[in-house]
Amino acid sequence: MKIKTYIFLLVSFLMICANYCEAQSSMEAYVTPGLGYRQMSVKQGTPMSYRDSLNKMDHVRQNWGGGFSYVHEISHDNKVQISFFYKRSSYLGRLENLQFQDTVHPSVGRITDLSQTVLQKDALFVHQYHYLCIPILFHSFIGPDYGKAKMAIHVVSGLSFNMLINDDVPVFLKGFTVGGKSHHLISNDYNSTKMNLDLVLGGRVRFKIGEKSYFFTQPYFSFPFLRTAEDERVSLRVFQVNLQTGVGWEI
Repeated sequence: MKIKTYIFLLVSFLMICANYCEAQSSMEAYVTPGLGYRQMSVKQGTPMSYRDSLNKMDHVRQNWGGGFSYVHEISHDNKVQISFFYKRSSYLGRLENLQFQDTVHPSVGRITDLSQTVLQKDALFVHQYHYLCIPILFHSFIGPDYGKAKMAIHVVSGLSFNMLINDDVPVFLKGFTVGGKSHHLISNDYNSTKMNLDLVLGGRVRFKIGEKSYFFTQPYFSFPFLRTAEDERVSLRVFQVNLQTGVGWEI
């Protein structure tokens, strides 16, 4: 299904809900900073030294996303949130202390500039996956009472349907260049899963700032059911801790 079809279906759904639902509803806009890393499974026959090498190289990386939500009250204490947003899920690979004539990556090339032999040479690989996501989340109210306080706290859980848009790998060279460039963009070495499904668990704190407007922050953890990517030696699941923050308007 094409992206335009997803957009059309989502907009149509939101318009129907806004026009015909009698219970309280709201629209939201938000940004979602987060921290991403990967869970790795080693396949049979892969030496443990290879696993240890990747574990030493790979690190947590900051990510960003953003989008829109429709939130509908299904009972006094429960709401459903349907979102449409972009998410970048990534982690960082760091190759340190490269030497003259070392190959950074087959798609980047070797270090051949003698004038750069004194500096420490590191290569940063940003393993990133760009998704168009449609989460369906349920909010369970835990306090305080709506009528007496401007703040409300919810437990949040649900699923996110993710469609892969792109999975390139930017490479940043620190202390040297290859081919006169310190930044390269290469293809992903892994075979990426095109469609995935995330488990989402977290919470939400909502602050009323006007008669019909509010501010909210929603920390949550997302973990994919399916592998994010794999090759003949390992399979990866890229997960994130996120802090969705935005504003909403009751409609």
